[in-house]
Order: sequence, then structure tokens, then C-alpha cells
Amino acid sequence: GTEVAKAMVSYAFHRFDWPCLEAGVFSDNPASVRVLQKIGAYEIQPIALWPLARQTSVKCREFVIPLSDWEQNNTPVIKTARFIIRSLPSRTSTILRVLAEMPEWRR
Repeated sequence: GTEVAKAMVSYAFHRFDWPCLEAGVFSDNPASVRVLQKIGAYEIQPIALWPLARQTSVKCREFVIPLSDWEQNNTPVIKTARFIIRSLPSRTSTILRVLAEMPEWRR
């Protein structure tokens, strides 16, 4: 959980010119909330969504990680995407490799 999240945040900030990353989780998923808190995300607002799978309004929590906070609180983990893939456990590497192949993750 946390290691994958940190790697993904590091990869996203390295690969794209984004000033911040946003994440949302269902309020009834405390494990995901804790992962976001552990990597330095902070909550910006509660929201309600209507996910098709649940067919009801669901309380959600929205989080943000500004690039400036990330750089201040984390030593650089990567220089290239290849380094991430080689430095993580096999399962994590596979997840990153699949995401890297998605068109919306390419420059």
C-alpha cells in the first residue's frame, strides 16, 4: 500500500508537470485513508459521489499532495521511470509497468 503509493506519487511528479496530485477515497475505507495520510496527503474536503457499483450516494474524502510539500518532505526516490521499476518488488513493478503503458500516463 504505502510503498506503492509513494512510488506512484514520485513517478507522477517526476513524469508530469503537475503542481499537485489529488486523490479521493470512500469514507468507509479507512485503510486507503491511512495510506494517503502516511504519504503526506492532507484532506481538503468531504464530498458525496454516486458510484455506479454501489447505486447509492457515498460519502468520500478528498485529499491533495502539493508538489512543494512532496519535495520538502521526501528525498528524491527516482530519476527515471526505469529506476522505479527496477527498485520495487515484482508485483509493484508490474503495476507500474501497466500504468506506464496507458496512453494517459505518457507524455
